Amino acid sequence: MAVPVELEIFMKDLTKAGLQSVGKNVDDVENQTQKLIDALKLVRAEQIKQLEANKQAGKNYTQEAANVQALKGKSNGWKYGMI
Repeated sequence: MAVPVELEIFMKDLTKAGLQSVGKNVDDVENQTQKLIDALKLVRAEQIKQLEANKQAGKNYTQEAANVQALKGKSNGWKYGMI
């Protein structure tokens, strides 16, 4: 479940440059979060491949299915938390 994060920013420099700096820092956090989401999607894709391979081979795939679902939940939570 996505949990909103509240940031409180104290600024000594209330100039336009100071405000732009704060805005850039917030954008950087958003960009890093997006990179993490993209990396999770790649890991999830690999786990889906393993899940399908185990299904085809008749092997137990419970753990892979749980991992895929957990990764989907995490990435969606972060994605929707950014909107």
